[in-house]
Amino acid sequence: MFLVILLFATSSQSSPVTPPILEEPKSALDLFNESISDFDNLMNEATSSIYKTEPTYQLEVVYVIPKGEESKPRANEVIKEIFSIMQKHYFQQLGVTFELKKPLITTIFTELENEISWDMVIPKELIKERLKRNYWDKKNIIFFVVEGNNGAGLGGHNMAQSGFLWRDSYTTYIKDPSQLVNAIVGWSHETGHALGLGHTKDNTIPCLAKHGVKIGEYPPLVMQTYDGGKSGSVYNYPFINEEKSMLLESDYFPQCSINNGDGRPHSSKFLKVKSIT
Repeated sequence: MFLVILLFATSSQSSPVTPPILEEPKSALDLFNESISDFDNLMNEATSSIYKTEPTYQLEVVYVIPKGEESKPRANEVIKEIFSIMQKHYFQQLGVTFELKKPLITTIFTELENEISWDMVIPKELIKERLKRNYWDKKNIIFFVVEGNNGAGLGGHNMAQSGFLWRDSYTTYIKDPSQLVNAIVGWSHETGHALGLGHTKDNTIPCLAKHGVKIGEYPPLVMQTYDGGKSGSVYNYPFINEEKSMLLESDYFPQCSINNGDGRPHSSKFLKVKSIT
């Protein structure tokens, strides 16, 4: 299985820390692929398991408190609001959206130490053991909010990690909850990666061009380069039509999905909620 969870987050929020550049060095990809070479074995083990849980195809959040970190006092409140807005954002764009697990958040205290790296060390370890049933049997998307991890947002293969997005979004909400909508495009971006989308300019457009699909000019996008927050609200960041087709149609150029060939469910399995209040 070719598993890669690689892509940097975008964010519309202001931050004293310069957001990471979206173009990833190849060496980081190589490093990550080497670090998860045992995923094929895990997939085979999950497939051959005697006990099978009915797939739910939901999105759930795991709030991880690594060794030496403390949970934020209003963490659950902020996380729920982030994912409520993000769920609405996807519905606005697609006419359908993902289902949020109830309860949405699982808090895990772990002796694993925080590590700022491309490896998604903590999520990778947790889906091997404590979250194996959720990820492999229930086939859920798991979005990891790792307390104290201020590295890049990452996503791919039905997993995502918030990195610095959590720190900045939490701070924004505590200062003024009404401004949160302007600070979470990075969360929708990483969820896009978890669902199989690469970066629009660097991944999707070149891949589709190889198959005769030409894409012209486009505005700032969910899956595009960080634009300094100029577009404001997350609702101002669209997907291009071709990305919508990739998300909703399993036979629309699957070779251009970063999840292609990994054995995980197609994004259309998750995007099944047809109305939200």
